[in-house]
Amino acid sequence: MQAVCELFVHPAGWRTVIAEQLIDFVWIRISKIGGIAAAIKTAQVAEAFGARTAWSGGGDNGPTNIEAAIQENPSCWNFGIQEEEHFRPEWIEAFPGTPVVDRGCVHPSGEPGPGVDLDEAFVNSGRRPCWVLPGGRPPPAARPGPQGCRLSLTL
Repeated sequence: MQAVCELFVHPAGWRTVIAEQLIDFVWIRISKIGGIAAAIKTAQVAEAFGARTAWSGGGDNGPTNIEAAIQENPSCWNFGIQEEEHFRPEWIEAFPGTPVVDRGCVHPSGEPGPGVDLDEAFVNSGRRPCWVLPGGRPPPAARPGPQGCRLSLTL
């Protein structure tokens, strides 16, 4: 089994590996490829060549990306697997509607649209939710991304 990873965020990057059937799963973060419409198009191309979806959801993803992925999954004939994200309590407080994991199932908010909101009172209070990496280590404020870009992990 092979998966194309998050570095393939533009159709020029993933089109060939899908068309030549070099992968089994499309493992891309929906927020990085342009949102739900782009994810639908990517899933349709992957379906035509026998690849399944595995929308990225672990690590440092935000609540809106996870919500988009779990809203996209039922519409994909080629749905494969969904990564999960366990958000800290302050994330759930800062972003009402954050999907929660319960006994291996990710539950969407059920709210219209993206389903995740922003609690402005939380943000204005000066508190900031943060990610904690495995082992309890806080992440760096920014890390190198593809082509030397800097990806910020702060609000």
